Amino acid sequence: MKENNKDIIKKILTSSEVPDEVSPESMKQMLEEKAHRKKRNSIRHTVLKTTAGAAACAVIAGTSVYFAGQRNNHKFDAGESSENSAAEATVPGSHNVKEENQTVSVLRSASDYGDIYRILRRADFMDKFENNFSFSEIELYEEIAGDAVENETSADSNVNGETDRKTHQYSDTYNQEDSVLEADIAKTDGECLYLVSNSTGTDYKTVPYLTAASVDNGSFTGSSQLNIADTLALETDEDYESSVDVHDMYIYNDMLVVIGTFSQYYTGERDFRIYNDCCDCLCGGWYDCDTATFVNIYTTGTEPELLWSYTQDGYYSDVRITGDGIMYVVTNYNSASYNKIDEEESYTEYIPEFSVNGDNSLIPAENIMLPPVGFKTETNIEYAVVGGLDLSEYGKAESTDIKAFSGYPSTIYCSGDNLYLAYGWDETHITRLALENGTITAAATGTVEGYIKDQFSMSEYGGYFRIAATSETYEETNEIFYDEEVVSYSRTGIDNIVYVLDLDLNEVGKVDGIGVGETIKSVNFSGNMAYVVTYEQTDPLFAIDLSNPNAPAVLDEYKLPGYSTYMQQWADGQLFGFGIYADENAREDGVKAIMFDNSEPADLGEIDSICFTSRGEDADYIWSEAAWERKALLIAPEKNIIAFPIIKYDNDLFRRTSDFVFLSFEDGRFTVRGTFSKELLDYDDNSRFVRALYIDDYVYVLSDNRFISADIATLTQVDEIDF
Repeated sequence: MKENNKDIIKKILTSSEVPDEVSPESMKQMLEEKAHRKKRNSIRHTVLKTTAGAAACAVIAGTSVYFAGQRNNHKFDAGESSENSAAEATVPGSHNVKEENQTVSVLRSASDYGDIYRILRRADFMDKFENNFSFSEIELYEEIAGDAVENETSADSNVNGETDRKTHQYSDTYNQEDSVLEADIAKTDGECLYLVSNSTGTDYKTVPYLTAASVDNGSFTGSSQLNIADTLALETDEDYESSVDVHDMYIYNDMLVVIGTFSQYYTGERDFRIYNDCCDCLCGGWYDCDTATFVNIYTTGTEPELLWSYTQDGYYSDVRITGDGIMYVVTNYNSASYNKIDEEESYTEYIPEFSVNGDNSLIPAENIMLPPVGFKTETNIEYAVVGGLDLSEYGKAESTDIKAFSGYPSTIYCSGDNLYLAYGWDETHITRLALENGTITAAATGTVEGYIKDQFSMSEYGGYFRIAATSETYEETNEIFYDEEVVSYSRTGIDNIVYVLDLDLNEVGKVDGIGVGETIKSVNFSGNMAYVVTYEQTDPLFAIDLSNPNAPAVLDEYKLPGYSTYMQQWADGQLFGFGIYADENAREDGVKAIMFDNSEPADLGEIDSICFTSRGEDADYIWSEAAWERKALLIAPEKNIIAFPIIKYDNDLFRRTSDFVFLSFEDGRFTVRGTFSKELLDYDDNSRFVRALYIDDYVYVLSDNRFISADIATLTQVDEIDF
């Protein structure tokens, strides 16, 4: 019989020793001894209602992975790699990677918090920084790091675990993978509309709201607006100010799951003798990085009530819910400056924390990976913190696991079985985390040349991981400026590459030379095909065949002005793109929707396109949030609706107008179905339209302070409600 999460946790806790540093007695003593000091992460919050939970028992011991900073790709297991017997690529630009170019990396986790502290102390950071030395002491890590730990991964594919209560037909956030749910600021369960927003108050400070409105056939029947900050009991020091921001939301298992951050900003006496916690320089805008991400669970309906709360150190990065009902929260954590950590026991200065219903715990040392070649920043430690929360029980979210990884992920991608963390510029460092029953296991790490645009630049399919990156090369030149030699860099080339890696993140094949001299603007992976848009002056769409992982090949290239920043399959043989309109001289002006014909990938074409520019509108400038935030798009082929917001500027009248445009696509043509428009006065962003949803035969257009309903067939307004 397969063990459940609680059985696994119980077995680990009864068979493993709890580190002295995180025992209840040690934690209580440490907190009492440090009560008189100003500590990092001094923000604490308490929920209005609490439910039974075991914060200390929820952490599963394990190892983590450092984003390796070397060109070779690595796997975690210390065993030999299998021989690559694939044939050489025959398509120009395609590459087959030989096994001798692959290496194995041994990674180690901390044995206790002292390991991490000794690295900080022995670095002699300030002396080295002032003398322009780099911080990389491999022998230091070899001396104090523990033994390598081999990881075995096994993850079952699961179906969506969300409670099926759909008595209505309604829209939801588009998920890159069918079995993985993505969050957004607007959601509906078919009975109520929900929006989280950071509205500007009368004192010009932002207020985080959860707005709920019940609907019945286009009519609003009830509403409320909850200040999220009021549900957090924040303990602050007199020298600090607090702020709360809300970022994302789910409806899952009849619960509203709201994700946000709260921060403390130092307002007391400033000491410019030390470096700012978050900056690498002395800067006028002083702030401390006392920031944590919270997950609050509320009841659904027009009067949401707080049921449960969780926090995790660091700025919010991203979140996913996998098919087994586990939510994975990713945050970016900064430690205090090296020279502010004056003793080993100052754990909250350099060890991330998490909290369940106000009960704080440090991440166990064995769940923190020591970087093999030094911390990536010269002033403080940066971690990617990944926490797992089981949402299968109504009213709470049991903490299943939490791990910290050196380095910041700028982008994440999640398949049904694996979570990938990616960051970098000259090189993209990738870490694969195997996910199973809420456990987070470091499985593999690797690098590819170049940087990626977003999550859609990555895909796992058929046992391979595919990633599209832009690689830029620079030339160093030395010039004399005021009798001083100054080093400058000029870009000498741009290339775009689609890589195919195995799940150990070893390179199997690649195709380069895609849009040379241009940068990637959007990517769409669809089975064994990849569609890549690059741009410099024109917008080439490339079709790339990935059916042979060892020899991916470009099948066709289709050029047109402007570029798509997002692409999504509309129907068989039809690929929808949305992005920036540009003329033949690459002058960008407005936005553009386009339908590509990809029925024959070797013969791409354009079916139709529609542009919204200042030339065709009563405006001096037009832009759309949907050009950089694809979730602002409502793409519903089942209702034949494509909708998006645009902002129009009239400089002469100092006027801005917020529109939400609705299109249909039929008989090979785009048609404007209707537009909702609202003038914005005094740069009132609270009135700006941000999302559109549908329930049955009605559409709803949402702003921070007003919801509008309309008949889906005629787009005639039915009702509205103000907040």
